[in-house]
Amino acid sequence: MRNFSLFFAAASICLFACSASDEVAPTYEPLVCDPADAEHVAFAVQESAAWSGPYADKYYGRRFLIVDGSCRYFTNYGQFGEVRGGVLTSEELAAINGELLTGAWESIDGEHRRDALISDSPTYSTWRDDLGGSCYANCDSASATLVTMQRIAFDWQTRLSERATPLEGAVQLVVSRESGGPYEGETEWAGATNISAALGEAFYGGVIDIADPADVAALRALRASLDSSSLARVQLREGDVSYLAVVLDVMPHANADGRFLPPFPIMSYGP
Repeated sequence: MRNFSLFFAAASICLFACSASDEVAPTYEPLVCDPADAEHVAFAVQESAAWSGPYADKYYGRRFLIVDGSCRYFTNYGQFGEVRGGVLTSEELAAINGELLTGAWESIDGEHRRDALISDSPTYSTWRDDLGGSCYANCDSASATLVTMQRIAFDWQTRLSERATPLEGAVQLVVSRESGGPYEGETEWAGATNISAALGEAFYGGVIDIADPADVAALRALRASLDSSSLARVQLREGDVSYLAVVLDVMPHANADGRFLPPFPIMSYGP
């Protein structure tokens, strides 16, 4: 499923019917749902890693869609940090295979465009299995093929997010201590998780795993109450210390550090 192949029947016909200059274009094999392949990321698109963006932006990104080998998908939705998921229907699988997953992945493999360094601009990465490409900021110098595939991929992200359902289970807090305070709008934290003890010496971008069901529910409720979905963070107060935190749903396919990254470097300074 993960290798390029020629359509052998078409190639055989072409041996007899085509001129010497005609060639059959290689086509990437369609995705076939296989429960045994659930841990493999078959396709993904991601907008992530703005240098001066919030630290949590470097975990999953601001926008993303992941489809694994079992046809489960995961996508951002609503407030920053919220992840929803679902399973492709047979109709969706046929459509996304035809529009994107059997596309010209070999032609964009290894294409990584960066013309300038704009600190608040993200990298756009698109890949199928371990092949793919990326571009940074406005992507003006990227190939038309990569730009088109990214557009189609983000169209699918929008379509699939509309019917995705919320994830259950643990969350992560990506936390920064705030000097001063208390601040208007803070929530006094009284959960089972001791933020200060879990954060240790970290000041900016510390990560705390939250598994206690009551704490998870409370944090998700705080996230849902935020006014804006644009990189908004919850404001917490524990004792005499204030914190800003992104409540990040724990998603399959993240690496050991809790991040989801393409199979290639996306910026020279790292994700």
